[in-house]
Amino acid sequence: MFPAMRDLSDASPIIEELLAEHEKLGRLIDQLRRNDPGSLALTLKEFADALEAHVRKEERELFPIYEQQASRETTARVERAILSLIGSASQPRHPELLR
Repeated sequence: MFPAMRDLSDASPIIEELLAEHEKLGRLIDQLRRNDPGSLALTLKEFADALEAHVRKEERELFPIYEQQASRETTARVERAILSLIGSASQPRHPELLR
């Protein structure tokens, strides 16, 4: 959705924040993969808190902009891209991930 939303008013600053949060979440995942017993619980809590805040920001700030400003052409393009990446609920592209 981010590339499709870059030109929508008010979306760009939120997208930049969300991309920075994606990077932070990625660093935390790397820390979790190292499986350091001394910091595992603290890192897992930090990851969970950061992920929850990130999802809320998408839901409360980004998605309303998309719903209000995205054209039909943009929403159709985003839908096609999502379907090509992950499939649909009835036909997921990677069903092994749902187990």
